[in-house]
Amino acid sequence: MIITLSGNVASGKSTIGDALAEKLGFKRYSSGNFMRAMAKKKGVTLQKLGKEAEKTIMIDKEIDDMIIKLSKKEDNFIIDSRLAWYFIPHSFKIYLHVGKKEQVRRMKLDLSNKKRGEEEIKNDKDILEKIKEREESEKERYMKYYGIDYHQKKFYDLWLKTDELTIDTCAEEIKKVLKKQKLL
Repeated sequence: MIITLSGNVASGKSTIGDALAEKLGFKRYSSGNFMRAMAKKKGVTLQKLGKEAEKTIMIDKEIDDMIIKLSKKEDNFIIDSRLAWYFIPHSFKIYLHVGKKEQVRRMKLDLSNKKRGEEEIKNDKDILEKIKEREESEKERYMKYYGIDYHQKKFYDLWLKTDELTIDTCAEEIKKVLKKQKLL
């Protein structure tokens, strides 16, 4: 079984993906990590690579191809990616959603831990603006390249609001749904 985790910025895709992978004994992959590695290799920030991706499909295509190849050679893994569900249609598709206030709190925490090497952001207003820019850029890009809006519930087997849930609670909830649907 392949589980794809999509969601808006800071919804918990990577963190919940790690927790769920540990509970299920699955490997976890991340298109965000693929993108960060690509940005590092090119010597640019993630935001600059995102801006470049708005101009050419080649960046997204390289990551999409990695996802497709991975789905053909491996099984029993989790991948957090905005569009992996689209490229792995036989996956169990999960969308994680978080509200704006919690997005800002999580991004602030993430940036304070310097996990991602992103551009310096000074305050909540700046964080919210960067989130908005990123989400708009991705939404436009995915509509232009694939004709889809990945925020639509109809694409997913499970839609989970993560604002007030712990990481473990989210992973357990997903595991319960998988068991209920006899996928585990």
